[in-house]
Amino acid sequence: MACIYDQQKRVFAGFPEDWLCPEEKPVIAEAIDGNFLQTEKTIYLGKAELGTVYAKISLGGLKARSIQLGWVTLITVIVVLAFVYCFASVLQKLISKPILSLSEVSRRVSQDNDYSIRAEHNGEDELGVLVTSFNHMMSRIQDTQEELRGLAYKDGLTNLPNRRALVRDAENIIQGVKESDETIALCLIDLDGFKAVNDQIGHDAGDHVLVEVSHRMRTLLRKADLVARLGGDEFTVLLRDLKSLNDAERVAQKICDVVDQPIPFAEHTAKVSASIGI
Repeated sequence: MACIYDQQKRVFAGFPEDWLCPEEKPVIAEAIDGNFLQTEKTIYLGKAELGTVYAKISLGGLKARSIQLGWVTLITVIVVLAFVYCFASVLQKLISKPILSLSEVSRRVSQDNDYSIRAEHNGEDELGVLVTSFNHMMSRIQDTQEELRGLAYKDGLTNLPNRRALVRDAENIIQGVKESDETIALCLIDLDGFKAVNDQIGHDAGDHVLVEVSHRMRTLLRKADLVARLGGDEFTVLLRDLKSLNDAERVAQKICDVVDQPIPFAEHTAKVSASIGI
């Protein structure tokens, strides 16, 4: 939940709309209140202070997931140890190896938090069912982690890599460049006329423009090149394996050309252009 306050500390807007914002702005930098994280930040336009945003974020889901994963890991370890203790002496030749393997996998998962590890067992008996279920559980947890990781490194509107992903990938690329003769170029892109689209046609049109511009740039660039959205109407393109600066200039001009083309939206036509620094 979030509230925006103006310079007079009066409520300007709230989200969701049915949440009743405090009439006066809470004075709190950042604190945890029960299952909620509360924080406030000042909003600036340039150096001018416009107001304050106050947010209250639930930590319940994170705590519930942590507790659930802890119990799953604990129960799995207990089941494995129970099998080893109760049946190893009777069925040692048949089950000692897969049981020890599953126990080792559980220990490594618990210790390293690496859910890509899988237990091995070729039989279709009860132990095979257990190992299959365990591996399926690991796959589900791994998929969830990858999904959350993807959300952390992806722009929610355009599906482009975000600023965090750009920093991560650029560091790896630059490190590789230091060890080879590859030439790269970093293009900083800003959309001109984007504010007018928001003001005159609406923010839905602005979102549509950002998505369409992202699509055009991805279609234009090579698979090895990196395009990311920094935020707002700012994008970054990292061009790889260039022969000269002229190659980067030609690509930049192509980006300007495709961005400059009109963008239909409902009964309107949006028009923006690109300023690019290399």
